[in-house]
Amino acid sequence: MQTSSPEAVATLRDEIAVLHAERAGLQKQGRSEVAPRIDSLLAHYQQRDHMAREVQRAAAGMALDPFAITLHSGERIDLGPMLCSLVGHATMRRALVLTELHEIGNRAARLAEIAQALDVCERDEERLCTEFGIDRRPDARPEIVLANCANA
Repeated sequence: MQTSSPEAVATLRDEIAVLHAERAGLQKQGRSEVAPRIDSLLAHYQQRDHMAREVQRAAAGMALDPFAITLHSGERIDLGPMLCSLVGHATMRRALVLTELHEIGNRAARLAEIAQALDVCERDEERLCTEFGIDRRPDARPEIVLANCANA
């Protein structure tokens, strides 16, 4: 960051807060949390007469799940029970968990990008705080503070 002023510190702090929030959200999501919800949803679909109930719910506009689609007419149709009947619980679970595994790879890459961006922002912030005598954030990372002290 080329700008060196208290406003630049405020901008960096905003960016740091956004990155911390995104990282926290990504870290909460995990396969171990998703798999039980998938199992519960698929077990729900396997219940007897479920298709009839889902059609009634769809007609009332109440069907809301990952397999629901909305037609051009605005009517919602839940395809979950039909898919579960056609391909089975195990196949649907595998497909959903594989999707989650793909997302885990993307999430890991994004977490690495966030860590790198945080390092850059927090180093710039610490340098500007030192230069302008601005109080540092209470949660400033010690390694960033110490690295700035060593370079001063």
